[in-house]
Amino acid sequence: SGHIHHCSIRNLEHDTKYYYVVGVGQTEREFWFFTPPQIGPDAQYTFGLIGDLGQSFDSNITLTHYENNPTKGQTVLFVGDLSYADT
Repeated sequence: SGHIHHCSIRNLEHDTKYYYVVGVGQTEREFWFFTPPQIGPDAQYTFGLIGDLGQSFDSNITLTHYENNPTKGQTVLFVGDLSYADT
């Protein structure tokens, strides 16, 4: 898109859902994220890992498969390429 947004957020609570809005007027979109649980020896936290997702029909299948998995992680880490210049 040509735009990269950065922000720093401090003093967040553990295990809390936060909402934020990006855009102005008709282009506004609301997003959300959960903060992880408090750190401790028995704290459970899982994450998914998806590599070289790309931007294709198969990418959508991969994301749908992940979302429909009842044991999916609380966070997903995307590694590798999300898009390719030659496609």
